[in-house]
Amino acid sequence: MQDSSKNFNYWKWRVFWSVSLTYGIFYLCRLNISVALPEIGHEFGLSKALLGGIGSAFFIFYSLGQFINGQLGDRVSPRLLILIGLIVSSSLNIAVGFSSSILAILIFWGANGYFQSMAWGPSVKILASWFPLKERGKISGFQAFFYHGGNIASWIIAGYLAQKLGWRWTFFIPAIILLFTGIYFFNRVRNNPRQINLAIPWKNSSTSRQEVKSIFRQSIGNPRILKVAISFFFLSITSYGLLFWLPSYLVSSEDSSVSLAAYRSIILPISGAVSALFTGWMTDRFFSSKRTPLAIIMLIFSLPVIFILPYLSSVNSKLLFIFLLGLLIYGPHMLMVGTMPMDYATEKAASSAAGFIDSLGYLGATIGGIGTGLIIDYFSWDKVFIFYGISIFLSLLCLSSGKKSKGRE
Repeated sequence: MQDSSKNFNYWKWRVFWSVSLTYGIFYLCRLNISVALPEIGHEFGLSKALLGGIGSAFFIFYSLGQFINGQLGDRVSPRLLILIGLIVSSSLNIAVGFSSSILAILIFWGANGYFQSMAWGPSVKILASWFPLKERGKISGFQAFFYHGGNIASWIIAGYLAQKLGWRWTFFIPAIILLFTGIYFFNRVRNNPRQINLAIPWKNSSTSRQEVKSIFRQSIGNPRILKVAISFFFLSITSYGLLFWLPSYLVSSEDSSVSLAAYRSIILPISGAVSALFTGWMTDRFFSSKRTPLAIIMLIFSLPVIFILPYLSSVNSKLLFIFLLGLLIYGPHMLMVGTMPMDYATEKAASSAAGFIDSLGYLGATIGGIGTGLIIDYFSWDKVFIFYGISIFLSLLCLSSGKKSKGRE
C-alpha cells in the first residue's frame, strides 16, 4: 500500500509539472504577436484598429476552439488533443513568419487561435483527474504561475529576436521550441491514474450518474459555471486586452523601442504569476476552498488602480501601477478559468466547463482586441483604460450577483 501511494504521488507530480510547463510554453507561440505588432503595423502600414483585428481573429477562433475542444477533452484523449495543438500551432507560427501579406497573417494567426485552444480545457481535465478538491486551489495557482512565466519568456525572447533579427524571427524560434515540447509532453504525461493502473486514493462521489446526467449539462447547464463564464467574459476584455496591447501602449506613451517596451511589459505577467501563485493557496488556506470572496475583494481594489494608471507621468510610477493591476486581476482570472471549473463541474466535466468559460473569455478578448484599437484610433489611450475599468466593474457585478448556492463558491 505504501509503495502504491509513493508511486501515485510520483506520477501526479510528474504529470502536474509536465502539463504546467507545456502549457506555459504554448504562450511562446501566442503572445509573440504582441511584440511583433508595432513592426507589422509599420511594414504593412496598418491602423491600430486593423492591428487589433489580427488579435481578434485569434481570439474568435480560440473562443470557438475552446468550446469545441473543451467538450472533446471530456470524450477523447486530452493528451492527444494537446499534442495535436502543439504540432499545428508550431507549423502555423512558421507560416506567419513567412507571410508576405496581411491577409495571410490574419488567416494563419486566426487558425493558430483554434489549435492553441486545444491546450487549456484538456489540461484542466488531466489535472482534475490527478488531484482532489482540497488541493486544486494550490495546483491551479502553480499552473497559472507557469503560464504567466510563459508570457514573460515569450516577451523576453520575442523582444530580443525582434531587435536582433526582425519581427519574423519572433515566430520562427518559438515554433521550434514548441515542436520539441510536444515530444517531451507526450512522453511524460498520462490522462489519469487508471491509464497506468493506479488506484485513486480519494472518493469522488460527485461524478456519479445521479449527480452528473450529462457532461454538457454539467458544464453549460450549471448555473454557477454560467455565472463565472459571464463574469470572465467581462474580465477578459481587460486581462487579455492588456496582454495584447501593453507593449504597444509603452511604445506609444514612453516613445521607447519595441524591445525596451517588451522588457518593461514583463512586469505585468510577473505580477500575474505572483498573484496566481498565492491566490489559489489563500483560497485553500484561509477561505475553506471558497474562491468567489477573494476574487471579489481583489477586483474591487483593482478599479482605482486602472482608472489612475493612464494619468501617471513617470514611467516608474506607471510600471508600479501595472504591477499592482496584475496582482489584482490575474488572481481572479486564474480562479475563474482554472480552479472553479474543477470545483463546480467535477473531474467528469472539468474540460467542458473550463473550455466553456474560456470560450466566453476569448469572446471578451475579441472585443478587447479590436475595441482597444478603435478607441486608440478615434480617441486616446486614457479612454482605453476607462473602457477596461468598466469591464472589470461589470465582471465584479456578475460574480457577486445571484443567490448563494449550496457548496463552494
